Amino acid sequence: MSYILNFIRKQQCDLNLLISSHERKFLLDNMLKSKKEELDALNKSKELLTHNIHTIIDNNLSKIVNSIQTQESCENLSQLSTQLATTEQRMQATSICYTHMLSKKDLANIEMQSVIEDIIAHIETLYSQEECRTDIHKDIDATLAINDAVMASTAISEFLMDSFKNACEHNIPLRVSISLHNSKTSYKLKIKEFSKEEQALATTPLQKLKEKLQQLRLGGKKLVQQ
Repeated sequence: MSYILNFIRKQQCDLNLLISSHERKFLLDNMLKSKKEELDALNKSKELLTHNIHTIIDNNLSKIVNSIQTQESCENLSQLSTQLATTEQRMQATSICYTHMLSKKDLANIEMQSVIEDIIAHIETLYSQEECRTDIHKDIDATLAINDAVMASTAISEFLMDSFKNACEHNIPLRVSISLHNSKTSYKLKIKEFSKEEQALATTPLQKLKEKLQQLRLGGKKLVQQ
């Protein structure tokens, strides 16, 4: 009788071990599946980001080539030189946000405050030798996925490049307010540029900035969005 009981207990222990082993395998399989899905999503985001980098670089290089090709027929070489310098500055400012994003592990949740601060700091260095006063107010707490982060950061970079250039050329103070927040379904971006009288000259919503991007930078090629 004792032998039978011991045999039953042993069989029960073996069964428990088998069940436990099966459960561990199930958990491990699920964990591996989850990790694979995360890596696939990350690789897809990286591919999207890389494609957009090449698109913007290609478009800017095309502008440079076209400018050089028309150099012989250009009567104002100083103006041409300024255009080339401006294009180069735009490329540098754009590279800041992409470099920042490429360093992120989670491209589905990019904290935009640090990205935009890097862009602003870079643009300020471009005009550090100019005698123009600037005051940039930031109200940013948005966390965006890569496709939205690309559009928002590029739009802000474009707007600030134009604002800084205009302020320095005309020796006028620059006061800009940038607001970027998550909303229930997407995000809200507002940029205001103020005059000396502290009145808002324009509130620039994202759609207007998108149109501006298409006109100024992207030519026939467009940014890819998911």
